[in-house]
Amino acid sequence: MLFKAEEEKPAERLGQDVGEPIARNDGGDRLAQRIGDIAREGCGSERRTADACNGERAIVKKQGAFDRLIQSFAMLFEAGAAIELRTVVMRQNDVDLPALAGFVGTALPFVERWAIMQLENIGFGRMNWDLSFKDTSTDFDNLARAINIATARDVPVQLYNFPLCSVPERYRHLAAASISDWKNRQELFCTSCSARQRCGGFFEWYDHRKGFRGLGPI
Repeated sequence: MLFKAEEEKPAERLGQDVGEPIARNDGGDRLAQRIGDIAREGCGSERRTADACNGERAIVKKQGAFDRLIQSFAMLFEAGAAIELRTVVMRQNDVDLPALAGFVGTALPFVERWAIMQLENIGFGRMNWDLSFKDTSTDFDNLARAINIATARDVPVQLYNFPLCSVPERYRHLAAASISDWKNRQELFCTSCSARQRCGGFFEWYDHRKGFRGLGPI
């Protein structure tokens, strides 16, 4: 999660999506409770959303991490911060992305941006690559559904760490050149690609032998 301070934003947008309007002076505890109620209601009423909640615990491996995150959102909103929510796509959460998009659009409509990120092959990502890497170049379906749901609910979406050729044409405008120059490289097949200049490319430590299978020049 990344945030920055900026001028206050109206609370009416949150009120329209979640319930009665919330003023900043209502306090972060009330907002956190409202968001938490939505999350718990979803976990109790839809099996898929419940699986998503269980998946969050399995991925983070820390008891109470979700509740702590919700409280942090409330504090940031109350402080007038701009919030960028970041989600890393993995095999463990791919099927739950549409449900997560619905939750973000309903409970977190105040986020400035939802950044959906491909896994980076370094650190814990490298240690768990075979288990966690989701090849969205060959299966973009759940991610597409999540983007459609978020967009319909007026949540701005961007894709980070996605080479343009790994994204269906309809969604390529969302794929930002997010990899810093010092750790960016391109594959041999990129030489003849018409989108090379605006593509984010690959991480320096990306291993194509274990990576995307549906790539090629545009």
